[in-house]
Amino acid sequence: MSDSPPSAKRQRTEEPTAHEITPIRSKIWMPFGDLVLQVESTQFRVNRDILARHSPVFAGMLSVPQPPDEPTLEGCPIVILSGDSAKDWELLLEALYEPIPLIGYRNKLFNDVERSDDYHVVLHPELKKLLAVGFEKMMTYQLREYEWLENDTIVPSSSCVTLQSCIRRRVHLRRVLTWNKRTANIRFFMLHAWQDDWGQALCNRCAKAFEDTFIASGAKAWEALPAFFGFSGWAELTPPTDS
Repeated sequence: MSDSPPSAKRQRTEEPTAHEITPIRSKIWMPFGDLVLQVESTQFRVNRDILARHSPVFAGMLSVPQPPDEPTLEGCPIVILSGDSAKDWELLLEALYEPIPLIGYRNKLFNDVERSDDYHVVLHPELKKLLAVGFEKMMTYQLREYEWLENDTIVPSSSCVTLQSCIRRRVHLRRVLTWNKRTANIRFFMLHAWQDDWGQALCNRCAKAFEDTFIASGAKAWEALPAFFGFSGWAELTPPTDS
């Protein structure tokens, strides 16, 4: 009999596979969907036709008959997308199913880009995805960071001298900034420069508070912009200077 101690049981260090993860149902779960996408631990029930219409990659993949032993959920085949982010796919699918923030941008994102010389540039599917996710992140950021337009946090200021008038003006400015009446779309405004006439009809104290907050919010949004499209910051996008 050997005197050596028994070998320790090898601990499992591998990441669980997609089949071993307990899936979570996403809020994107179409009752008449005929395909389930699983990204990380999140599942999305979607429509084949929607995916195929917007993605040549999916159109080609879905045209191939699936093996009979493929896993299904509620009668829908499950397609596992390894290496992708569930959050990115959630944003992309929200864009495909036309949520309010992207209504005004959808055609620009998913159709050909027409140039001035009458040629069309067809965007690569991955670039379309990057743009869709980026725009969705931008609009989500805008709704969150400019919530002060919706309440009394900034206007009226604590030293306001025309309370009701300033409140009415703030409500009017919120409509002007956030809604495009001509196209009936939410307006992307967070990188706009300050316009002096926005302070009109506000008392001097509220006008100053509104202007300072708007400019500071815009500067913060500008610094955050590269991250919406997967970059670490402006330094990554700045070409090196010749020494």
